[in-house]
Parts: sequence; C-alpha cells; structure tokens
Amino acid sequence: MKREIKVGVIYDPDKGTRPVWFVFMGKKHTIKGITYRWRVKRGVDYMDHYSITDGENQFEIVYDRLNAKWMIENIYNGSDSVSIK
Repeated sequence: MKREIKVGVIYDPDKGTRPVWFVFMGKKHTIKGITYRWRVKRGVDYMDHYSITDGENQFEIVYDRLNAKWMIENIYNGSDSVSIK
C-alpha cells in the first residue's frame, strides 16, 4: 500500500506533467531531478511513476490518473530501500 502525498506540478503541453515538489510526513521536498519516468497500465487506469531526487534521497512517486492521486511508493537512502506500506 502506498501513502498519499501532496505534489506541486508544472504542466507543459509539449513535455507533459513534471513534479517540482512534494510533501511527505509534514516535510516539503524540492525535486532537484527526475532520473526516470515510466507508465504502467492497470485495467483502465494508467499509473505514472517517477524516480526523483531531492539532492539527498531518491524517491519513487506515482500518479494515479484515474483517481487523480499522488502516492509515494519507495524511498532509497544510500544502499537501503524502504518500501512504503
């Protein structure tokens, strides 16, 4: 299970949606880079996955297009990975 988060995005008609910040556990993280982006189809829904960094940690956030919700799925801190439940 993922945790729902608040995400600030910029939409560009040519480049699509780009997350620029998110709030997790009361802390606002500025996104310094998107390292990878992919889309997964689940039934009629599409989930947009983003591997992002705030300059210290790597995160995997997901946008559920059908339900219009952002979630955090994983946090990568150095050699450790924490799956969000």
